[in-house]
Amino acid sequence: MDFVLWGLENQAKIHYAMPLRHMVGDAFSYMKEYDEIAAVNKKNGDFHSADEFLSGFKKTDRLHPVISLCVYYGESEWDGPFSLKDMLEIPEKIEPLVSDYRMNLVQVRSSGELCFSDPDVNMVFDVSRLIYARDYTKINEVYRDHNIPADLGLVIGAITESQKLIAELQKATKGQEDVQTKITEYEATIQKQQEELAEAKIESALKIGLLSAGAKATDIDYLIYKMNHDSDWKPELGEDGQVKGLDDKVKGLKTQFPSQFESTSTKKIEEKKLEKPEQKDTVTKEDFNKMGYQARNKLFNENPELYKELSSN
Repeated sequence: MDFVLWGLENQAKIHYAMPLRHMVGDAFSYMKEYDEIAAVNKKNGDFHSADEFLSGFKKTDRLHPVISLCVYYGESEWDGPFSLKDMLEIPEKIEPLVSDYRMNLVQVRSSGELCFSDPDVNMVFDVSRLIYARDYTKINEVYRDHNIPADLGLVIGAITESQKLIAELQKATKGQEDVQTKITEYEATIQKQQEELAEAKIESALKIGLLSAGAKATDIDYLIYKMNHDSDWKPELGEDGQVKGLDDKVKGLKTQFPSQFESTSTKKIEEKKLEKPEQKDTVTKEDFNKMGYQARNKLFNENPELYKELSSN
């Protein structure tokens, strides 16, 4: 194995569809590599059987593993789903047949059992946990004789959203131009990362929305490209995590690029309401004689005249 695709997502808020987001993101990564391999195979004509030709994928071809990790640094405990099955309502009888997809989650606030080879990373996680626990006394005890580097302090301040910590660092390092410069640069980096994270969330929501609307997986990137180059439309996430106005946008894309969507044959079933036949035309004396107690009681309640007629003959 020459490499592994590693996806890292920093999450400040709980996302109740995170396993689905990871599954879709990983699937897109696998699909992208599959398309690349299939394109090379097709170009070289390097197939050894009709099955390989049909698949575009040789029996010996292999994809690279994709591992996605969500680092959740929110203050409250994660109470969202940990796997796809946690998001589903599954009847017990079919539960063994339903495939699951587990996500990898690291919670900063409850990561005490984790031990990192890098001491700086250990310090960031440890101090962040203590800040969440409001255990400032222990922070003072443990790190009283250890100066927390300014860059690590900024990371901790960003994770815990502690502007107070960042401000104290700026005050404590006043006059140290190199440190002040680093703080300014780090704040700019944090701002840029937040913007990139927001863009990534929008792109992920677009992909999920397009896929749900029947867009072909191989054409998702192209459709997003076309949407992003529409000067009259700027995608924004709503409070529900969905892209505002995406449904109307998808309708336009289906009209403009029908070949980029899966063709669905819709069958219109006309429901004809049958006129309720009169009991007199449907229940004969022979039928009546074969009726049990419950059937006769029902007929008596629904059509007492017919019941009286049939029972008197």
